Amino acid sequence: MPPKELDLAMRAATRELDGTRHYIPHSAAGTVTGYGPYDDRSPEWYFANRGKALHSELGIVAVPSVETMRAMMPATNLWPINDMWAVHDYQTPRSDNYTKRIIQRYGAPAGIDDYCRKAQMVNMETAKAMFECLRANRGSGELIWMTQSAWPALICQLYDYYFEPTAAYFGAKEGAKPLHIFWDSNADIIKAANDTLNDETHLTAEAWAYDLDGKELWHKSTRLDLASTSVKNCFYIERPADPLAVFFIKLKLRRGKKLLDDNLYWSTSKNGSCTNLDQLPHVTLPVTASKASDNQTCRLTVHISNPTPTVALMIRLKVIRANSGERVLPIFYDDNYFTLLPGENRTLAIQFAATDLAGEQPKLAVQGWNIAPEEVTIQ
Repeated sequence: MPPKELDLAMRAATRELDGTRHYIPHSAAGTVTGYGPYDDRSPEWYFANRGKALHSELGIVAVPSVETMRAMMPATNLWPINDMWAVHDYQTPRSDNYTKRIIQRYGAPAGIDDYCRKAQMVNMETAKAMFECLRANRGSGELIWMTQSAWPALICQLYDYYFEPTAAYFGAKEGAKPLHIFWDSNADIIKAANDTLNDETHLTAEAWAYDLDGKELWHKSTRLDLASTSVKNCFYIERPADPLAVFFIKLKLRRGKKLLDDNLYWSTSKNGSCTNLDQLPHVTLPVTASKASDNQTCRLTVHISNPTPTVALMIRLKVIRANSGERVLPIFYDDNYFTLLPGENRTLAIQFAATDLAGEQPKLAVQGWNIAPEEVTIQ
Protein backbone atom coordinates (compact mmCIF):
# COMPACT_ATOMS: atom_id res chain seq x y z
CA MET A 1 0.00 0.00 0.00
CA PRO A 2 1.28 3.54 -0.70
CA PRO A 3 1.84 5.86 2.28
CA LYS A 4 -1.39 7.60 3.25
CA GLU A 5 -0.33 10.96 1.83
CA LEU A 6 0.51 9.48 -1.60
CA ASP A 7 -2.61 7.33 -1.61
CA LEU A 8 -4.90 10.31 -0.98
CA ALA A 9 -3.07 12.42 -3.56
CA MET A 10 -3.28 9.75 -6.27
CA ARG A 11 -6.98 9.18 -5.59
CA ALA A 12 -7.60 12.92 -5.96
CA ALA A 13 -5.44 13.19 -9.08
CA THR A 14 -7.21 10.27 -10.73
CA ARG A 15 -10.62 11.87 -10.12
CA GLU A 16 -9.50 15.33 -11.25
CA LEU A 17 -7.34 14.47 -14.26
CA ASP A 18 -9.22 11.46 -15.61
CA GLY A 19 -12.51 10.63 -13.97
CA THR A 20 -13.02 7.45 -16.01
CA ARG A 21 -10.58 5.10 -14.29
CA HIS A 22 -10.92 3.08 -11.12
CA TYR A 23 -8.00 3.69 -8.77
CA ILE A 24 -6.56 0.53 -7.18
CA PRO A 25 -3.88 1.18 -4.54
CA HIS A 26 -2.75 -2.43 -4.13
CA SER A 27 -2.07 -5.10 -6.74
CA ALA A 28 -3.56 -7.92 -4.66
CA ALA A 29 -6.08 -6.41 -2.24
CA GLY A 30 -9.08 -4.14 -1.94
CA THR A 31 -11.32 -4.33 -4.99
CA VAL A 32 -9.18 -7.08 -6.50
CA THR A 33 -8.38 -10.50 -5.08
CA GLY A 34 -4.78 -11.62 -5.05
CA TYR A 35 -2.17 -13.21 -2.81
CA GLY A 36 -1.85 -16.21 -5.08
CA PRO A 37 -1.25 -18.90 -4.10
CA TYR A 38 2.18 -18.63 -5.68
CA ASP A 39 2.93 -22.33 -5.53
CA ASP A 40 1.20 -25.22 -7.32
CA ARG A 41 -1.93 -26.93 -6.00
CA SER A 42 -3.97 -29.84 -7.27
CA PRO A 43 -6.42 -29.12 -10.14
CA GLU A 44 -9.29 -29.86 -7.74
CA TRP A 45 -8.09 -27.10 -5.41
CA TYR A 46 -8.29 -24.41 -8.09
CA PHE A 47 -11.84 -25.31 -9.08
CA ALA A 48 -12.90 -25.25 -5.42
CA ASN A 49 -11.06 -22.08 -4.37
CA ARG A 50 -10.33 -19.83 -7.35
CA GLY A 51 -11.97 -18.41 -10.45
CA LYS A 52 -14.85 -16.58 -8.71
CA ALA A 53 -13.55 -13.00 -8.82
CA LEU A 54 -11.06 -10.73 -10.58
CA HIS A 55 -8.01 -12.53 -9.30
CA SER A 56 -5.15 -10.10 -9.86
CA GLU A 57 -2.23 -12.30 -8.75
CA LEU A 58 -2.17 -16.05 -9.28
CA GLY A 59 1.30 -17.56 -9.21
CA ILE A 60 3.07 -20.53 -10.69
CA VAL A 61 6.43 -22.20 -10.13
CA ALA A 62 6.96 -24.00 -13.49
CA VAL A 63 10.46 -25.49 -13.58
CA PRO A 64 11.76 -25.33 -17.18
CA SER A 65 13.11 -28.08 -19.42
CA VAL A 66 16.30 -29.92 -18.52
CA GLU A 67 18.08 -28.14 -21.39
CA THR A 68 17.34 -24.79 -19.75
CA MET A 69 18.50 -26.13 -16.39
CA ARG A 70 21.82 -27.09 -18.01
CA ALA A 71 22.07 -23.65 -19.60
CA MET A 72 21.55 -21.79 -16.34
CA MET A 73 23.89 -23.61 -13.94
CA PRO A 74 27.05 -25.75 -13.83
CA ALA A 75 26.64 -29.49 -14.38
CA THR A 76 27.94 -30.19 -10.87
CA ASN A 77 24.99 -28.24 -9.40
CA LEU A 78 22.21 -29.87 -11.39
CA TRP A 79 21.44 -32.63 -8.89
CA PRO A 80 20.49 -33.02 -6.12
CA ILE A 81 18.70 -29.76 -5.28
CA ASN A 82 21.26 -27.39 -3.73
CA ASP A 83 22.08 -23.77 -3.05
CA MET A 84 22.70 -23.04 -6.76
CA TRP A 85 19.00 -23.77 -7.32
CA ALA A 86 18.28 -21.10 -4.69
CA VAL A 87 20.36 -18.61 -6.71
CA HIS A 88 17.89 -19.30 -9.51
CA ASP A 89 14.84 -18.72 -7.28
CA TYR A 90 14.21 -22.14 -5.79
CA GLN A 91 12.31 -20.72 -2.82
CA THR A 92 10.84 -21.80 0.49
CA PRO A 93 8.04 -22.67 0.80
CA ARG A 94 6.65 -22.54 -2.73
CA SER A 95 9.45 -24.36 -4.54
CA ASP A 96 9.59 -26.95 -1.77
CA ASN A 97 5.84 -27.44 -2.14
CA TYR A 98 6.29 -27.84 -5.89
CA THR A 99 8.84 -30.62 -5.38
CA LYS A 100 6.53 -32.28 -2.86
CA ARG A 101 3.76 -32.10 -5.45
CA ILE A 102 5.99 -33.83 -8.01
CA ILE A 103 6.83 -36.60 -5.53
CA GLN A 104 3.23 -37.06 -4.37
CA ARG A 105 1.77 -37.10 -7.87
CA TYR A 106 4.47 -38.77 -9.97
CA GLY A 107 7.02 -40.30 -7.62
CA ALA A 108 10.46 -39.31 -6.35
CA PRO A 109 12.68 -38.06 -9.22
CA ALA A 110 15.71 -40.21 -10.01
CA GLY A 111 17.81 -37.27 -11.22
CA ILE A 112 17.64 -33.93 -12.99
CA ASP A 113 16.22 -35.38 -16.24
CA ASP A 114 13.47 -37.20 -14.36
CA TYR A 115 12.77 -34.13 -12.18
CA CYS A 116 12.24 -31.91 -15.23
CA ARG A 117 10.21 -34.62 -16.99
CA LYS A 118 7.83 -34.88 -14.04
CA ALA A 119 7.84 -31.11 -13.55
CA GLN A 120 6.27 -30.65 -16.98
CA MET A 121 3.38 -32.91 -15.93
CA VAL A 122 2.73 -30.66 -12.91
CA ASN A 123 3.18 -27.55 -15.08
CA MET A 124 0.55 -28.74 -17.55
CA GLU A 125 -2.03 -29.70 -14.92
CA THR A 126 -1.59 -26.57 -12.82
CA ALA A 127 -1.64 -23.95 -15.57
CA LYS A 128 -4.64 -25.51 -17.29
CA ALA A 129 -6.62 -25.66 -14.03
CA MET A 130 -5.77 -22.03 -13.21
CA PHE A 131 -7.55 -20.90 -16.36
CA GLU A 132 -10.29 -23.51 -16.46
CA CYS A 133 -11.47 -22.73 -12.92
CA LEU A 134 -12.17 -19.20 -14.16
CA ARG A 135 -14.30 -20.65 -16.96
CA ALA A 136 -16.14 -22.93 -14.54
CA ASN A 137 -16.82 -20.36 -11.83
CA ARG A 138 -17.38 -17.34 -14.13
CA GLY A 139 -14.97 -15.00 -12.43
CA SER A 140 -14.26 -11.72 -14.20
CA GLY A 141 -10.58 -12.35 -14.89
CA GLU A 142 -7.14 -13.27 -13.62
CA LEU A 143 -3.54 -12.17 -14.02
CA ILE A 144 -0.71 -14.70 -13.89
CA TRP A 145 2.34 -13.86 -11.79
CA MET A 146 4.21 -14.12 -14.16
CA THR A 147 4.45 -15.11 -17.82
CA GLN A 148 8.27 -14.95 -17.95
CA SER A 149 11.05 -14.64 -15.39
CA ALA A 150 13.53 -11.78 -15.78
CA TRP A 151 16.50 -14.03 -15.05
CA PRO A 152 17.12 -17.78 -15.57
CA ALA A 153 14.80 -19.09 -12.89
CA LEU A 154 12.64 -21.96 -11.68
CA ILE A 155 9.52 -19.91 -10.90
CA CYS A 156 7.06 -17.46 -12.43
CA GLN A 157 7.15 -18.48 -16.05
CA LEU A 158 4.98 -19.88 -18.79
CA TYR A 159 8.02 -19.56 -21.07
CA ASP A 160 11.56 -19.40 -19.74
CA TYR A 161 14.37 -16.85 -19.85
CA TYR A 162 15.66 -18.35 -23.12
CA PHE A 163 12.16 -18.14 -24.69
CA GLU A 164 11.36 -21.85 -24.59
CA PRO A 165 7.72 -22.50 -23.62
CA THR A 166 7.28 -24.81 -20.66
CA ALA A 167 4.34 -27.21 -20.52
CA ALA A 168 2.60 -24.53 -18.42
CA TYR A 169 2.40 -22.34 -21.52
CA PHE A 170 0.47 -25.00 -23.43
CA GLY A 171 -1.72 -25.76 -20.41
CA ALA A 172 -2.63 -22.07 -20.15
CA LYS A 173 -3.22 -21.88 -23.91
CA GLU A 174 -5.57 -24.87 -23.74
CA GLY A 175 -7.43 -23.60 -20.69
CA ALA A 176 -7.95 -20.12 -22.18
CA LYS A 177 -9.51 -21.17 -25.50
CA PRO A 178 -12.57 -18.93 -26.10
CA LEU A 179 -14.77 -21.96 -26.90
CA HIS A 180 -13.72 -24.77 -24.61
CA ILE A 181 -14.75 -28.14 -23.18
CA PHE A 182 -13.14 -29.14 -19.89
CA TRP A 183 -13.32 -31.26 -16.75
CA ASP A 184 -14.18 -29.57 -13.45
CA SER A 185 -12.30 -32.15 -11.41
CA ASN A 186 -13.62 -30.84 -8.08
CA ALA A 187 -17.26 -31.43 -9.05
CA ASP A 188 -16.41 -34.26 -11.49
CA ILE A 189 -18.52 -32.56 -14.17
CA ILE A 190 -17.65 -32.05 -17.81
CA LYS A 191 -18.44 -28.43 -18.71
CA ALA A 192 -18.39 -26.34 -21.86
CA ALA A 193 -17.70 -22.60 -21.88
CA ASN A 194 -18.31 -19.98 -24.54
CA ASP A 195 -16.42 -16.74 -23.97
CA THR A 196 -16.93 -15.41 -27.47
CA LEU A 197 -19.34 -12.64 -28.48
CA ASN A 198 -21.54 -15.09 -30.37
CA ASP A 199 -24.06 -17.69 -29.26
CA GLU A 200 -22.97 -21.21 -30.26
CA THR A 201 -25.81 -23.61 -31.07
CA HIS A 202 -26.35 -27.23 -32.13
CA LEU A 203 -23.19 -28.47 -30.40
CA THR A 204 -22.29 -31.97 -29.27
CA ALA A 205 -20.12 -32.58 -26.21
CA GLU A 206 -18.49 -36.00 -25.90
CA ALA A 207 -16.28 -37.70 -23.36
CA TRP A 208 -14.42 -41.00 -23.35
CA ALA A 209 -12.58 -42.64 -20.46
CA TYR A 210 -9.68 -45.05 -21.01
CA ASP A 211 -7.67 -47.16 -18.62
CA LEU A 212 -3.89 -47.35 -18.48
CA ASP A 213 -3.90 -50.00 -21.22
CA GLY A 214 -5.83 -47.73 -23.59
CA LYS A 215 -9.07 -49.71 -23.18
CA GLU A 216 -12.28 -47.68 -23.35
CA LEU A 217 -14.13 -47.62 -20.01
CA TRP A 218 -17.13 -45.51 -20.98
CA HIS A 219 -18.41 -42.92 -23.46
CA LYS A 220 -20.90 -40.10 -22.87
CA SER A 221 -22.45 -37.57 -25.22
CA THR A 222 -24.98 -34.73 -25.06
CA ARG A 223 -26.30 -31.97 -27.30
CA LEU A 224 -26.25 -28.37 -26.10
CA ASP A 225 -26.44 -24.70 -26.99
CA LEU A 226 -24.00 -22.21 -25.44
CA ALA A 227 -24.99 -18.58 -25.08
CA SER A 228 -22.25 -15.97 -25.34
CA THR A 229 -20.19 -15.62 -22.13
CA SER A 230 -21.69 -18.66 -20.45
CA VAL A 231 -20.78 -22.09 -19.14
CA LYS A 232 -22.98 -25.18 -19.13
CA ASN A 233 -22.77 -28.54 -17.38
CA CYS A 234 -22.66 -31.43 -19.83
CA PHE A 235 -22.57 -34.56 -17.63
CA TYR A 236 -20.89 -36.15 -14.64
CA ILE A 237 -17.90 -38.44 -15.07
CA GLU A 238 -17.28 -41.78 -13.38
CA ARG A 239 -13.91 -42.46 -11.78
CA PRO A 240 -12.67 -46.06 -11.51
CA ALA A 241 -13.51 -47.80 -8.24
CA ASP A 242 -9.83 -48.60 -7.68
CA PRO A 243 -8.29 -45.43 -6.16
CA LEU A 244 -4.87 -46.32 -7.63
CA ALA A 245 -6.14 -46.88 -11.16
CA VAL A 246 -4.89 -44.21 -13.56
CA PHE A 247 -7.41 -43.25 -16.22
CA PHE A 248 -7.54 -40.82 -19.13
CA ILE A 249 -10.44 -38.58 -20.14
CA LYS A 250 -10.72 -37.43 -23.75
CA LEU A 251 -13.15 -34.59 -24.55
CA LYS A 252 -14.47 -33.25 -27.85
CA LEU A 253 -16.81 -30.36 -28.68
CA ARG A 254 -18.28 -30.48 -32.17
CA ARG A 255 -20.85 -28.96 -34.46
CA GLY A 256 -21.82 -31.77 -36.77
CA LYS A 257 -18.54 -33.23 -38.03
CA LYS A 258 -16.56 -30.04 -37.37
CA LEU A 259 -14.29 -30.31 -34.33
CA LEU A 260 -14.39 -27.06 -32.33
CA ASP A 261 -12.27 -28.10 -29.35
CA ASP A 262 -10.72 -31.16 -27.76
CA ASN A 263 -8.99 -31.76 -24.46
CA LEU A 264 -7.34 -34.55 -22.48
CA TYR A 265 -6.65 -35.34 -18.82
CA TRP A 266 -5.13 -38.08 -16.69
CA SER A 267 -5.86 -38.75 -13.02
CA THR A 268 -6.77 -41.28 -10.34
CA SER A 269 -8.82 -40.64 -7.22
CA LYS A 270 -9.02 -37.02 -6.06
CA ASN A 271 -5.53 -35.68 -5.37
CA GLY A 272 -4.28 -39.21 -6.01
CA SER A 273 -0.92 -40.52 -7.07
CA CYS A 274 -0.33 -41.12 -10.79
CA THR A 275 2.90 -43.05 -10.29
CA ASN A 276 1.37 -45.97 -12.22
CA LEU A 277 1.92 -43.90 -15.37
CA ASP A 278 5.46 -45.31 -15.25
CA GLN A 279 3.89 -48.61 -16.33
CA LEU A 280 3.05 -47.22 -19.78
CA PRO A 281 5.09 -49.11 -22.40
CA HIS A 282 7.51 -47.00 -24.42
CA VAL A 283 6.37 -46.41 -27.99
CA THR A 284 8.01 -45.26 -31.20
CA LEU A 285 5.86 -42.87 -33.22
CA PRO A 286 5.95 -42.31 -36.99
CA VAL A 287 6.93 -38.67 -37.57
CA THR A 288 7.47 -36.68 -40.77
CA ALA A 289 8.57 -33.06 -41.00
CA SER A 290 8.90 -30.68 -43.95
CA LYS A 291 10.32 -27.15 -44.17
CA ALA A 292 9.34 -24.01 -46.03
CA SER A 293 11.50 -20.89 -45.79
CA ASP A 294 11.55 -17.37 -47.23
CA ASN A 295 15.10 -16.70 -45.95
CA GLN A 296 13.65 -14.79 -42.99
CA THR A 297 11.23 -17.26 -41.44
CA CYS A 298 11.35 -21.05 -41.32
CA ARG A 299 8.04 -22.88 -41.11
CA LEU A 300 7.91 -26.57 -40.32
CA THR A 301 4.93 -28.84 -40.85
CA VAL A 302 5.05 -31.91 -38.62
CA HIS A 303 2.79 -34.94 -38.87
CA ILE A 304 2.86 -37.43 -36.02
CA SER A 305 0.68 -40.47 -35.44
CA ASN A 306 0.18 -43.17 -32.83
CA PRO A 307 -0.53 -46.53 -34.49
CA THR A 308 0.19 -48.41 -31.25
CA PRO A 309 -2.36 -49.71 -28.69
CA THR A 310 -0.69 -47.55 -25.99
CA VAL A 311 -1.41 -43.95 -24.98
CA ALA A 312 1.48 -41.73 -26.15
CA LEU A 313 1.70 -39.28 -23.25
CA MET A 314 3.06 -35.71 -23.20
CA ILE A 315 4.83 -35.75 -26.56
CA ARG A 316 7.44 -33.02 -26.71
CA LEU A 317 8.79 -31.67 -30.01
CA LYS A 318 12.09 -29.81 -30.03
CA VAL A 319 13.80 -28.14 -32.99
CA ILE A 320 17.58 -28.33 -32.78
CA ARG A 321 20.52 -27.32 -34.97
CA ALA A 322 21.62 -30.43 -36.87
CA ASN A 323 25.37 -30.13 -36.14
CA SER A 324 25.60 -28.59 -32.67
CA GLY A 325 22.41 -30.05 -31.22
CA GLU A 326 21.60 -26.65 -29.68
CA ARG A 327 17.95 -25.64 -29.36
CA VAL A 328 16.49 -23.19 -31.86
CA LEU A 329 15.02 -20.32 -29.81
CA PRO A 330 12.80 -18.29 -29.78
CA ILE A 331 10.30 -20.65 -31.38
CA PHE A 332 6.54 -20.89 -31.81
CA TYR A 333 4.73 -24.24 -31.66
CA ASP A 334 1.06 -24.71 -32.55
CA ASP A 335 1.05 -27.14 -29.66
CA ASN A 336 3.50 -29.15 -27.61
CA TYR A 337 3.50 -31.55 -24.67
CA PHE A 338 0.40 -33.11 -26.24
CA THR A 339 -0.99 -36.66 -26.00
CA LEU A 340 -2.13 -39.07 -28.69
CA LEU A 341 -4.52 -41.90 -27.90
CA PRO A 342 -4.18 -45.14 -29.87
CA GLY A 343 -5.03 -44.44 -33.51
CA GLU A 344 -4.85 -40.64 -33.22
CA ASN A 345 -2.65 -38.34 -35.30
CA ARG A 346 -1.79 -34.63 -35.38
CA THR A 347 -0.41 -32.14 -37.89
CA LEU A 348 1.31 -29.15 -36.28
CA ALA A 349 3.08 -26.00 -37.44
CA ILE A 350 6.35 -24.68 -35.99
CA GLN A 351 7.87 -21.29 -36.80
CA PHE A 352 11.18 -19.57 -36.06
CA ALA A 353 13.58 -17.02 -37.53
CA ALA A 354 16.00 -18.45 -40.11
CA THR A 355 18.88 -16.54 -38.50
CA ASP A 356 18.43 -18.53 -35.29
CA LEU A 357 19.73 -21.61 -37.12
CA ALA A 358 23.17 -19.92 -37.07
CA GLY A 359 23.95 -21.30 -40.52
CA GLU A 360 22.98 -24.89 -39.67
CA GLN A 361 20.12 -27.04 -40.85
CA PRO A 362 17.21 -27.79 -38.49
CA LYS A 363 16.44 -31.21 -37.10
CA LEU A 364 13.38 -32.30 -35.13
CA ALA A 365 13.80 -34.15 -31.83
CA VAL A 366 10.83 -36.09 -30.48
CA GLN A 367 10.49 -37.29 -26.89
CA GLY A 368 7.86 -37.58 -24.16
CA TRP A 369 6.69 -39.36 -21.05
CA ASN A 370 6.77 -42.80 -22.66
CA ILE A 371 8.06 -41.89 -26.13
CA ALA A 372 11.23 -43.53 -27.45
CA PRO A 373 13.47 -40.51 -28.24
CA GLU A 374 14.30 -39.99 -31.89
CA GLU A 375 15.65 -37.31 -34.20
CA VAL A 376 13.86 -36.73 -37.48
CA THR A 377 15.47 -35.33 -40.60
CA ILE A 378 13.41 -32.45 -41.98
CA GLN A 379 12.60 -32.69 -45.67
